[in-house]
Amino acid sequence: MTDDLYERYKEALRVGHVAVLRGAPQDAMAAYRAAAAIAPSRALPHTSLGGVLLRLGHLEEALVEYAAAVARAPHDEGALLGQAEALTTAGQRVDAALALDHVAEIQEAAGRLPEAADTLRRALNLEDSPERARRQRGLQREIRLSVGDQAAEQLLARALRLRDEPIDNALGSVRSATAAGQPEVTPAVGVMEGPLDGSLVIGTGGETQHGPTGAELLVAAEAADLAGDSGTLRSLLLQTARAYAHEGRLEAGLDAAHRLLMCDPSDVDAHLVLVELYVARDWNSLATEKLILLGRLAELNNDQETRQRLCAVASRAFPNDERLGALCA
Repeated sequence: MTDDLYERYKEALRVGHVAVLRGAPQDAMAAYRAAAAIAPSRALPHTSLGGVLLRLGHLEEALVEYAAAVARAPHDEGALLGQAEALTTAGQRVDAALALDHVAEIQEAAGRLPEAADTLRRALNLEDSPERARRQRGLQREIRLSVGDQAAEQLLARALRLRDEPIDNALGSVRSATAAGQPEVTPAVGVMEGPLDGSLVIGTGGETQHGPTGAELLVAAEAADLAGDSGTLRSLLLQTARAYAHEGRLEAGLDAAHRLLMCDPSDVDAHLVLVELYVARDWNSLATEKLILLGRLAELNNDQETRQRLCAVASRAFPNDERLGALCA
């Protein structure tokens, strides 16, 4: 592929990812199809298109796109996992389990044994197979031999945790100020700003909140909007979303974050706030999809700083999700 074609391919992918983040699936599909036409041998446009089609309920078309992705990249985890999800949705549990078997083989070959054991568990949930169960037991024995019984139990406990389990107690508690010069806010429901990536984390606190409330910050944001002060408006909308989250008013927090994204769809801070609000609502699949898309955009833009922030969020919120492992590579 020439440099010019590659740049056009990257731009088409970028447009598609941004369209998904903006909630414009038709625009996303058009961009992904354009990327597929520019680079017919690449799997990612088909994987991305399959994800959009699956979310829209176009199951048969999604299956076609995932099959095209796997045909182009038979060892691509993202394509195989997407295909497994679509096949499960279609009720094709045996085929979905086979796709997960392949993912487990890839993970085992890469030395990611706890992830491979967990993937086989998911496959067993779809189809109970003696051979599959034997493979999983073999992986568990290998993990124990390599790290010892106690460490193995810890690794397996993390790997075998249900993926949709609420993670309120898993993310911990880190305090920080809401902004320079503002009083520190201690969350009423355990949601606060993290020091490494500027996003929110979910904790278990029950303390009283001090400092400006979400409603007060929203009034200030409205004033900044009327004054045409876009920089202050952005800062205040972020603080508003976080303050509402502190108060347990997650819908109001979502509204504030979405309002900011209407002004700037590429605002990484706003997207990271949304990720943690999704986690707080147990919308883990939406949070994961957003992190994956943000990671793809950061890679296309060669934005290492954003990748580090995404890695921090993904490692804290979804430590065992193999789809997010690439963010920290």
